[in-house]
Amino acid sequence: KHRFNVPLTVLSQLGGHSAKRTHRAPAVDGRPVPIGWKIMSTLRATVDSDYQDKIEVRCGNTVTKLIHKIEANGSKTVTGVEVNGHEIIDADAVVLATGGFGCCQSKDGLMARFRPDLLGTPTTNGHFA
Repeated sequence: KHRFNVPLTVLSQLGGHSAKRTHRAPAVDGRPVPIGWKIMSTLRATVDSDYQDKIEVRCGNTVTKLIHKIEANGSKTVTGVEVNGHEIIDADAVVLATGGFGCCQSKDGLMARFRPDLLGTPTTNGHFA
């Protein structure tokens, strides 16, 4: 909240949750704020203005493979990604961001398949997700 000025002061229970654990911003003019968009647009503006020479943001790509190395103890460390089936991007850190499937409320969707008891539960994903 303080560093990026995103007021995550409302606690909500959404699809897939057994308790209130989703932090959201207060409604504006009686309408809920799409918190994922609010957080990401705020962070993106900060990256673009303060970290453009240190952080590369790539949108509209499909990660087709995680590139990894196998450590001596057998564990795997992600060292990059393959995108769109051909381009390799090496990285010190990889952040994978997805919208989840809480917005998939169709009768044959992921919510119906894995958590039919939660169909109709509110989600932070908009119709665009």
